[in-house]
Amino acid sequence: KTVSELYNLGYNLKCNDGKKITYFDPKNLSAVRYNFDKQDLINNCHVQDLIMDDFLIETVRQYFQSQPIFDLPAMWWSTSYQKIASSEAAQLYHYDMERAKWLKIFFYLTDVDDNNGPHYYIRGSHKINSKPKSLLSRGYERITDEEISKFYDPIDFRIIKGKKGTFFVGDTLCWHKGKNLIKNNRLVLELNYTSSLFGYNDKEDMIIKNTTKKFKLFCSKNPNYSKKIKFE
Repeated sequence: KTVSELYNLGYNLKCNDGKKITYFDPKNLSAVRYNFDKQDLINNCHVQDLIMDDFLIETVRQYFQSQPIFDLPAMWWSTSYQKIASSEAAQLYHYDMERAKWLKIFFYLTDVDDNNGPHYYIRGSHKINSKPKSLLSRGYERITDEEISKFYDPIDFRIIKGKKGTFFVGDTLCWHKGKNLIKNNRLVLELNYTSSLFGYNDKEDMIIKNTTKKFKLFCSKNPNYSKKIKFE
C-alpha cells in the first residue's frame, strides 16, 4: 500500500524539471529528471511512516555504530527524454560528499530493469584509498564508464534492478550512478541519514505543516534523530 501511495504522490505532487514547477506528465516530457521538494515530501504521512520505521533506523544505526540523525527525504522521476547519459541527472559515475558520514536508503517506486535506469555502483569504492589519485585530482566531476573501467575489476561493477517496492542501502561515498533510461520512466524515493550535522544551519530545517499524532509524538521522543524537523 505504501508503495502505491508514494507512486501516486509522484503524479499528484508538483516537481521541478529544472526550468519550472509542474506536475509530472509522462506524455509531455520536458526534462531528464524531475525533482520533488523535501518540504512537500516531509509533509506526506507515508514518508513520515518510513522515517519512523524501526528496521530502517536500526539498519543505519548498525552501520554508523552510533545514533543516526534523519537528514532529508528526496524523490525524483528519471525519464528517457534524452538518450545519452546526463551529468545533471547523475547518470555518470560520481561520489557524494554531503556530511562527515552519511547513509542513503533508496526505494524503487516503479519496476527497474536494464532499460529504465538501474542503480550502478563500484563495490568497495567507498573505502579509504580506494579511489585513484588521477581521478580525484580532477576535482569533483563526473566520470565516464570508459574512464573508470581502467581502474577497477569488472567483478566490482554492480547493478541493482528490481520490482517496485525494492529498496537498498548505499554509502554513496562510493562511485555510483543511475543508468540513463532507454524507455519508460523511473520513480525513486531516497531517505538520507547522517551521524553528525557538522556545518548545519537552520535554513536546512524541514517544516512540518501536516502531521499525524504518531509522527509528532515520535519526534518528541527522539529529539536527536529528528533535530532537523520543526513543527509549525
